Amino acid sequence: MHDFFGPRLLCIQPEFLPTLVGDMRKPSNGALLFSRRREESEKPPYELVNGVAVISVKGAMSQEGGFWSTGYSIIRDKVQAALNDSGVSRILLSFNSPGGTEGGLFELADWLREVSQQKTMAAYADTLMCSAAYLLGAATGTIYAPRMATVGSVGVVWTHINYAKLNEEWGFDYTYLTGGEMKASGNPNFPLSDTDRTYWQSRVDHCYKAFQDVCTECMSLDAKNVTEWADGKIFHGDQAKELGLVTGIVRDRDAAISSILATTAITEEEMDLKNLNLEALKESDPQGYAALSAHFGASAQGNSGKGEDAAPATPSSAQANAQPAAAKIDPAVEGACALMEANGDKDGATRMRTLSAAGFDLKQITALAGLGMTAPVATKAEANEDSGADSNELAIRQELLTAIQGADSAPVGSQPQNKAQTDQQKEAALVASMVETASRGNGGA
Repeated sequence: MHDFFGPRLLCIQPEFLPTLVGDMRKPSNGALLFSRRREESEKPPYELVNGVAVISVKGAMSQEGGFWSTGYSIIRDKVQAALNDSGVSRILLSFNSPGGTEGGLFELADWLREVSQQKTMAAYADTLMCSAAYLLGAATGTIYAPRMATVGSVGVVWTHINYAKLNEEWGFDYTYLTGGEMKASGNPNFPLSDTDRTYWQSRVDHCYKAFQDVCTECMSLDAKNVTEWADGKIFHGDQAKELGLVTGIVRDRDAAISSILATTAITEEEMDLKNLNLEALKESDPQGYAALSAHFGASAQGNSGKGEDAAPATPSSAQANAQPAAAKIDPAVEGACALMEANGDKDGATRMRTLSAAGFDLKQITALAGLGMTAPVATKAEANEDSGADSNELAIRQELLTAIQGADSAPVGSQPQNKAQTDQQKEAALVASMVETASRGNGGA
């Protein structure tokens, strides 16, 4: 029996079911009966675009898939292939799907949440991303959608068909012998009793709550306002963005690929914060380093020429009286902060959150600190005791750390520049200027 028949829970747009049944009845689809599986095995598992594995998911979904649906197991196999491919740096799940069955759905969603720590992963709403498709997209933690794409339908539906009157007309009489009072509950040959209705509604509610939990945990949606985003309604992309169902609005799939390329993959190697500095960033991610330098370079050059007499811009009275908006901390940054706090570096975690609120991502913050945020930075005295350390390098790092900590003294970037600066000193001045810019953008002095 096909996954879409029988008494099973569906995470799918109800209005799509007649279309699905109609497609099943088309004689032209009979050619798929013996060719669909073989064709799928011959196709590449994904499209590779600039290091991004684009995995297309089209149509209704079910546990193993079939002639008229995409299998959750097939999606998992394709994602696993992308994870195993060293030429893939990021993964984009492109959905054009109304949803699917409950069976296998949450297992795949939980797995996607786990493996998204290995490579940056996101989802794209290619026209339609609803119900089960939205759940899988939410599991990646990042969803891009065109402004008029159809997104949402967060909810669960269960359908019971009562054939009792038809059976009576045709003279059919069914008898069920069961071991267990609820064993035959929900069968189509009898109307639902109140006990049956309560039982099946409890199953729907349990699945619905699990659906909400994935959305609130992965997309940071407010559990107190589920009636706004999880009542089964569908939304256009721009409406979904306002509700928090979508991370960003993009023009099309190419723009979604560009957006995911701009993000940073958080791997175990990159979580070794003490070894990540600007030079390491430049070597490991030249594009990210170039983007960082281009974004802050102008303000760094401007600040370096101001000298000691330069005074910070005076905020307007409206700005002075305005209350700062609550900043949204990047989950990756929050994870790093938790690690630092566990190691006893609460001050360092506070500084990281401040920079995150100013718009820096984890790699930029670790590049700014650039010097062992998981452990105290060595002092000059300690450097002299360690014959293997470069005292000049450690001194510069200490100056940078002081700037990041927001000391009362003037930032390093505002000190007069020495004409005979080393490359490291120039880098230090650039970083300090970045920190000063970030502090002002976050309402700092």
